[in-house]
This record gives sequence, structure tokens and C-alpha cells, in this order.
Amino acid sequence: MQENNINMSQDFEFEPEVDINETIGQIVNRSRLEKGIKIEKAALETKLKIQYLQAIEKDDFDALPAPIYAKNFIRIYANFLGLDGVGISKKYDSTNIGLAGLPARKKTAFTYYISLFFHFLFRHPFILLGIIVVLIILFFYPGGSDDIEHDELPSFPSTTLQPASLDDYQPVFDLNEPLPKS
Repeated sequence: MQENNINMSQDFEFEPEVDINETIGQIVNRSRLEKGIKIEKAALETKLKIQYLQAIEKDDFDALPAPIYAKNFIRIYANFLGLDGVGISKKYDSTNIGLAGLPARKKTAFTYYISLFFHFLFRHPFILLGIIVVLIILFFYPGGSDDIEHDELPSFPSTTLQPASLDDYQPVFDLNEPLPKS
């Protein structure tokens, strides 16, 4: 059997090995120095301040504006250096989980949703006008109220009911009255 000899060409660039014990600053600093990039050029290309890049390389994340900015600055800088920006920014999350100081998420108050509803109505006056018209029609429409007398035909009892026996049968008219003359 002939063994396949595969020569790896030098065209492939592999991402440098990242040591688990290395800090984020050590990883990006080592990568920048290996590529021979000056920090001023990195600041120009990434559009981040030099002070922020230096703070990232020194692991001085308190010098960055806020934790969410720090995470995004790290991602941008690592992507510029050819590293996995998302992975390194996740490493920032795992090491600085308690530093964010964000308050616990609270339940949204019901009054917030009411204010959103009224805000929506006042931003769309035609919808508000439509609701008012419908409410006026429902309030003043006489069709559903029993207070107003109508000229209606008298209602007759249903003819589908059958008496149980002839003793229970009661005529509709009085037998002692004479029949109307035609």
C-alpha cells in the first residue's frame, strides 16, 4: 500500500495557540507583537482610542467606559489581530462576571403597559378618534336598550307546545263571548 504524503503548504495561517491561563491582555499583546503591529496603527484601524487598547493589553478594564463597551472593544481588537473576538470577549464575561454591577432584572410594572397603550393612542389620533366614535355609538344607540317603547306586534305563545291531556287544554278565547260577526 502506498502511503499518501501530504505536505502542508505555508499558505495556511493558523490561529495562534491560546493558553487557558493567559489573560486577555497577554493574548492580544502577544498577538500584536508577533504580527509586528504598532499600537498606534491598531488604534487607527479599529477606531478605538490608544488608551483603551493599552488598558486592554494591561488587563485594566476599569479604565474602559463600561463593561458592555469593554466587551465590544475586546471583540473589535481581537478580530483586528486575527483572533477569535467572540471567544475572547466571552472569556472577559467569564472572568469579570461580578464586576458589571448591573442591577437584578425587575418585573415590568403594569402601569408601564398602560402608559405604552396611551402613548400609542395619542401618537395615532385616527385610531383614538375611531375608538371614541365607536364608544359614542354604543352608548347612544337605542337598539339594545329596553327603556324605549317600540311599536311591536304582540307576542303569541309558541304553538309547538302541546298540552299533556285534554283536561289541561285551555282555549285562547272565552267561550261565553259571542263570535265576531263577519
